[in-house]
Amino acid sequence: AGFIGLFTDFGYTDCSMVDTPGEIHVYVIHKATPGATASQFRVAVDAGVMCTPVDVIHNFPTTLGDPATGISVSYGTCYSSDILLFTWVFSCSGNSLPCSKLEIVPDPAVATGTIEVFDCNHFRLVGGGGLMYVNPDGSCDCGEVVPVEDTSWGQIKALYQ
Repeated sequence: AGFIGLFTDFGYTDCSMVDTPGEIHVYVIHKATPGATASQFRVAVDAGVMCTPVDVIHNFPTTLGDPATGISVSYGTCYSSDILLFTWVFSCSGNSLPCSKLEIVPDPAVATGTIEVFDCNHFRLVGGGGLMYVNPDGSCDCGEVVPVEDTSWGQIKALYQ
């Protein structure tokens, strides 16, 4: 199932954001997937993040919803590598609180209460959610998300959904 991550670089490795006045792009990526066709989740934004969303640049035409309230992305085919889902553009003031964060969480509209990922056989799996710290000060580290393994917990949970 992999995980949905938030990054500020094209290599999809930097999961921290320094709030400088101006426009900042956050890349929302489906990472570490052995194969997926869709996902559904929400991006929770802490009150300490003093950035305003100004645009969402979708990578797939079949996208429903909004990142802040819940979004569903259909990939159109099976992908088994890192997948750029969309770019969320923020206008920032430079005043975000240290270690405030953006985090991938379940879409409240999803009955299972999980971050949902659909594999290449259209089975529903549980995906992991990454986070991004804004203005990290050394006491916060987004680290690496360990995805839910398709062969274990993700498939077991899918049996009961």
